[in-house]
Amino acid sequence: MFQQRSFVIAADDGSTVLPDGMPKAVKVPAAAATPNIGFVFTGQGAQWPQMGLSLMEEYPGCLATIRRLDSYLDHLDEGFGRSWSIEGVLKENAEHSQVHQAELSQPLVTALQIMIVNLLSQWGITSRAVVGHSSGEIAAGYAAGLLTEQEAIIVAYLRGKAVASNRSQGLMMAVGGSLSEIQPLVDEYDGAIVIACHNSPESYTLSGDADAINTLKTRLDEKKIFCRVLQTNNNAYHSDHMKPLGPAYERDLDQFMQRKSAAKVLKQASKTGTPQAVFFSSVYGHAAPWSVLSSKYWRQNLESPVLFYQGVSELVTQTPVDILLEIGPQ
Repeated sequence: MFQQRSFVIAADDGSTVLPDGMPKAVKVPAAAATPNIGFVFTGQGAQWPQMGLSLMEEYPGCLATIRRLDSYLDHLDEGFGRSWSIEGVLKENAEHSQVHQAELSQPLVTALQIMIVNLLSQWGITSRAVVGHSSGEIAAGYAAGLLTEQEAIIVAYLRGKAVASNRSQGLMMAVGGSLSEIQPLVDEYDGAIVIACHNSPESYTLSGDADAINTLKTRLDEKKIFCRVLQTNNNAYHSDHMKPLGPAYERDLDQFMQRKSAAKVLKQASKTGTPQAVFFSSVYGHAAPWSVLSSKYWRQNLESPVLFYQGVSELVTQTPVDILLEIGPQ
């Protein structure tokens, strides 16, 4: 509902009934109540060198958040030892930055989002509902009070480790058009290409074998249909390329998060207290109970299509949200 509104009363034949022509707009006073806010978390791919650096320099709380997250990773088993730190990589200049490496970008983006959520919370800005795109669901779970800082950064870190072991050569490609136009084209490739992300009614991301994606791109260019190959370090996320990585990712999460059952999840999540926001899943495309955020769920998050459009649609129709605030590197 806009603050300035107008209307016209018309007859069945389309003629205007009002004798004085178009009425002037009526300005409606802004609501006095605090608006309800929904947080929308971007996934991997929006990272850039030195993202969040100015926040860490200006706000001591932001730097403290990053250093806490680094300390959580320092306490992981030696088998997951790392030669880098979140703080160190975020401070690297563009020439030497490692921010685009898949193993690092996942925990780095999540760390930045956690830092921003904490800063907004200090300012009294919290969310009524949350949704995340792909790995953005990790920080969404934290913002909703369903994951602790430690749990969130470990989920992101182990996701990056899992993807780093991928040996399949794949690509992802953004495509414009309706599902009725795109699905038949994808079906022609007999599983070599899948619709990985439902971003909006006219925007999708395809994922699959590199040769198949390149062939389809040539066809789409000829048809003058918008398409753009994405920089994902040859990883075809949310496709069959991720299936071999899923078991190890789930096993590692079970080991470090102690989440072997829904009962375990309940026990662990109770540390964060009452859920602070409704969690809308882009794995399921609708609101999900917090008890589902197990190691199995995060494996699904890596392997399954991203139903982002469906999740956002459910969020804005099922919760009284006035403002959507995007949280991510951009």
